Amino acid sequence: MLVGISESEAKATVNADAAHGEESYASILREEVAEMVAAAAQHGNETTDEVLAEAVQTAAVAQSIVEAVLRRRARG
Repeated sequence: MLVGISESEAKATVNADAAHGEESYASILREEVAEMVAAAAQHGNETTDEVLAEAVQTAAVAQSIVEAVLRRRARG
């Protein structure tokens, strides 16, 4: 557990939130970061293909957050 929450805890939080219709970008992003850190710890290197794949997923969620904020601002 390198980011304050384990990968399994992060996944459980996202699943519980989804089951209650309360998904949030924050919980999804936390899960992706936890998966990226877990991949780095598992492979002993932050430059592996597994870490790259998790980093891309993390970046995609972060980009979705940016887009959501910008859409909200554009609507006024």
